Amino acid sequence: MRRRADPGEGFGYDLRRRRRSRLRAAVEGLAVAALAVALLRALVVQG
Repeated sequence: MRRRADPGEGFGYDLRRRRRSRLRAAVEGLAVAALAVALLRALVVQG
């Protein structure tokens, strides 16, 4: 979730990140959705 770049990253990192930002956002969204579903299921099972 942190937006800061690591100290070891150079200039090319920005370009690479910009190109893959959309794919990365989709993957992150999927992961968050899966996490939310798992959490909801756990709550439903317990409740």
